[in-house]
Amino acid sequence: MSNEQSTSRARPNYVPLTEAERNNENALWVTPHMVANDQEVLDRIKLIIGGHFLGNWASYTDVDPKVRELWWNLFKGQFRWTEAQGPAILRAYNARISNWLRPTFRRARASGVRPGWCSEEVWANLVHHWSSDPNFLARSQSGKKNRMSEKALETQWHGGRKPQSKHKEDLAGPEKKKVSILKVIKHCWTKHGDESEADLPPRLAEIETKYNTNVEKKRTELGLTQEDEIDSDVEDEAIVEADGVYKGRVPCMGAEGQRILYDRSGASFCVSRTIMMRGNGFCTTAAALLSYINQCRYINVEKGEHTNNDVIFGLLFRTALTILVLPA
Repeated sequence: MSNEQSTSRARPNYVPLTEAERNNENALWVTPHMVANDQEVLDRIKLIIGGHFLGNWASYTDVDPKVRELWWNLFKGQFRWTEAQGPAILRAYNARISNWLRPTFRRARASGVRPGWCSEEVWANLVHHWSSDPNFLARSQSGKKNRMSEKALETQWHGGRKPQSKHKEDLAGPEKKKVSILKVIKHCWTKHGDESEADLPPRLAEIETKYNTNVEKKRTELGLTQEDEIDSDVEDEAIVEADGVYKGRVPCMGAEGQRILYDRSGASFCVSRTIMMRGNGFCTTAAALLSYINQCRYINVEKGEHTNNDVIFGLLFRTALTILVLPA
């Protein structure tokens, strides 16, 4: 894009709601999970963007900061939330817009059809940018090769930042040995993959300690011995509890990290995947029930109250597991 439209990619920090915004009776109560997933929220975001998309912006990060601030203020006029969840709401909001704009423009480029909310002048400038900008063309070709290789029997990496799956594949080696997510994180966070304890950054050493503690705790909860293999979902949850999320992502988990939704004021995970223990006979009903119980912990959006009682949740969690594994 032109220099006039080149903007900072830094996004503003969260600013607390004003008293008027908190007391807006016409605004809907939302949680980070709702902002990230509910269709009604996305529909309102589309209306906000569609009415104020006036620049030659090829992606969300290209949008003028003042316009991004305008969109956010309009969003705050339609929704409200508890102050503790504010930063997580902002992260989910930014991710939702970015994840919607990207495929929307991709489909528009492929079909050659201008989106109804995009003016003819802006559309003409965008088409010119997509067909002439060397940086965009290079990224486009690299992405095309990566997408095409996904259809092959063996995943290939053609350029750009190396995906987490590629790091994991390299660590597994020809023997295809199992590699834990902690191993991948240590490999990515240390210089040249040097994972010796003396060279671990303090933050990584702290994460490793918490991760190992969480894994042992989950072994105890699930009645597993040291010889039993831990399911990958359990390992993923342990690393999320140890390190949380950063900018809406789980460190070094790539696309897999998107499947673990977080709530609890944006700092913890929400069980949303099927939890299957090898050899223990859990069915998918277990995952559905545990996910439901976990979501019951969160905010009562109508009353603005928290129901985040870890003691009660722990009892319900263990009770559900006990019932599901009892013989018929």
